[in-house]
Formats: sequence, structure tokens, C-alpha cells
Amino acid sequence: MTGTLGDAGAGLYFVATPPAAETRLAALKLIRRFEYPTPRVQFGAAARGIATAAMDLSDGLIGDLPKLARASGLAAQVAVERLPLSESIRAAVPEARARDWALAAGDDYELLLAVPAARFAELEAEADRLNLMLTPIGELRAGGGVRWTLNGREFVPGVRGWDHFA
Repeated sequence: MTGTLGDAGAGLYFVATPPAAETRLAALKLIRRFEYPTPRVQFGAAARGIATAAMDLSDGLIGDLPKLARASGLAAQVAVERLPLSESIRAAVPEARARDWALAAGDDYELLLAVPAARFAELEAEADRLNLMLTPIGELRAGGGVRWTLNGREFVPGVRGWDHFA
């Protein structure tokens, strides 16, 4: 996946809840990320022909990943500790809250991609060319559903992604 997760959700929170003085600068960066998202259009175009599937994370990873896995006819496994968190979110909130926002908050508009392991270096080169962070967070394999782990142990997220029909 590209970029970092949870920043927009944290930014939305800080729009409504003034930050403590010691986290004000980090909170302002998160608010900016919420108010001015950066769609990864150039990288999406560069990933064509390398990635076998891709989607933006507008409804949160926990809501969007099952859609990608289901559409691909595969199971997904995610190592939650590998989710990319920005320095700002790490500075502004406790790790558990940052992780929850990384899993469930939407509006980050980062790209979630499936790429064969043999072609990951090509995708990484495109990300480097665009000065964009690219982080492998898990894998797709035969089966169905999504399995979450945290530091090698089963993990059951206590949050849900955005549901337009709830």
C-alpha cells in the first residue's frame, strides 16, 4: 500500500477536538491531511501492468480490503504491526488509537495493491521515482476472508470501516 493510514481520521477528530499544546503541531498536520487529501493518481497509472489489482482506501482498510480479496477470489492476511503510521499520528495519539484509525478511518485515499512477489521491486521502483512510500502489509493467497495478525498472533480488530448503508 502507498503512504500512511489513519491520518485523515485523526485529522477529523482534531477538527472537532482541540489538541493538547504538546500535540498541536502534529494535530495540525493531520488536519491538513484530512482537509487536503492527495489521491495517488500518478502512482496508480505507473502501477498498471505491474499490480494485478488495486483500489483506493476511502472507507478504511478494514472495510476495503475484504472487497479487494472477494473480487480477486482470494484470502488476505495482514500483519497489523506493518501498517504504515505517520510521525504525526504517532506523536498525537496513543499507539492503540493510531492503529484503530489506521484500520478503520477512511479518507486517506492511499492505494491498496496486489502485486506478485516477483514484481514487487518494479512497483517499489515506481514508488521511489515518485518519492512515495510503499509498504507491504500482507499477502493474498488461496481461500476466502481476511485474517489479521499482530506480532504473529491472531488479532481481532475492535473497529469497523465506513459502511455507506448502515
